[in-house]
Amino acid sequence: MATMTSSFLEDNLNGENSSWLDAFSALDPKTFLSNFLVQNTRPDGRLLYQCRPTFLSRGVITRNAAGSALVKLGDTQVLAAVTLLIGQPTSINTSHTTTDESATTSREEGGHASSNSSGGSGDVVVTVSCGGNNNNNSSYTDASGRIQTILQESGMIDFHSLLIVPKKAAWRLNISCQVLNDDGNVYDAALLASIAALTDTKLPSTKEEQDGMIYIVGEQQNTTTANDKDPAESSTSSRRLQIIPHNIPIPLTIALYEIEQPPPRSNNNDGNNDNDDMAVEENDNKTTHTIMLADPTTLEQTHQQSSLTVVVVGGGVTSTTSSSTTVKPKILNVRLSGNIRIKASHELSVATHMAFGRSK
Repeated sequence: MATMTSSFLEDNLNGENSSWLDAFSALDPKTFLSNFLVQNTRPDGRLLYQCRPTFLSRGVITRNAAGSALVKLGDTQVLAAVTLLIGQPTSINTSHTTTDESATTSREEGGHASSNSSGGSGDVVVTVSCGGNNNNNSSYTDASGRIQTILQESGMIDFHSLLIVPKKAAWRLNISCQVLNDDGNVYDAALLASIAALTDTKLPSTKEEQDGMIYIVGEQQNTTTANDKDPAESSTSSRRLQIIPHNIPIPLTIALYEIEQPPPRSNNNDGNNDNDDMAVEENDNKTTHTIMLADPTTLEQTHQQSSLTVVVVGGGVTSTTSSSTTVKPKILNVRLSGNIRIKASHELSVATHMAFGRSK
C-alpha cells in the first residue's frame, strides 16, 4: 500500500501536489483515505471532530410553498419546501412531546386545540430525493423515514395546533427535500433543512362552509366581522406554524473506522533471546483503535465501516410570562449501523458531547 508522509500531507493541504493527489484519490480512494486517517488528519484539512461550515437561508421559495429553506453543509446542499394538505385528523400520540407551557402558547397564538384535546391532530410527511444521475434511492428513502420519525417524536411541532376542526379536519405538512449536491451526510443536511423550512411555515386562513367543506381563503377574503359572520360558518386566521424552540432536534452523524496499529517494540537489551523472540511475536499481533470523523464527506462515508448518528434536543432558555427556565439538552435518538460495535464508555460519550456542542 502506498503511504504518504505527514510533510507530504501538509503540502497537499497547502495546495501543493494537488494533481498527484487527485489522481491517487481517483485510482485508490480507500488507500488514499487510510493514509490520512493513520496520521489523524482528513483529506479536506479538518480535525477529526470538526464539522463543515453550515449555512442556512429561509424563505428561498416565494410561491407554491408554505415555508422553505436552503441548507449548505460544506458542498452538500439540500433545498426543503413545505406544502399543505387538509385531511382527516390523525391519532398521533403527542402527549409525550407537548408541555403545558407549549399548549398554553398555542392557544394564545391562535392554536385550535391543546395537548389534551381529543379531536385528533395534524401530521407531517417527509420525502428526500435527488434529481439527475446522482439519485441513491435506498439511502434517501431511509433518510426520509428517519427524519419523519424524528420530527414526530421530538416535540418540536405541536401537532394538536394543526387541527382546523376537531375530529374533522387538520393540516398535513408535506416536506420535500431536494438534494441539489451530495457530498456526504445528506441526512444531517436534510433534517436541518426540514427544521428551517418548518420555522418558515405559515398556515393560511381557512373557512368551513354550511355544507361542511373546508376552504383555504386569502388574507383579503378573511375580513368579515363577527356581526357579519353566518352562525353556521366558522373560520380561522392565518398564523405561523407553532414551533417549540427547546424541542428542536439537532443531528450529528459520525463515520467510524478501525485502524490497525502495531504495539510499541520492546526496548529489552539484556541479551535474552527468548524475550526478543516474544517481543517479535507480540509485534505481529496488531492492535486496532476506532477513529471517529464528524460530518463525513462522500469519500469518508463510502469507505466507513460504521455510521453513528446522535440526535439531541434541548439546550437554551425557555421563557414564560412569569419566569425563565434553563432546558438541559438530552439525547433523543441514537442510531448505529455497520460492523463496528462502539464502547458505550468512550465512543458514545464522545459522540454525544460533539452533538451537544453542535446544538449550542
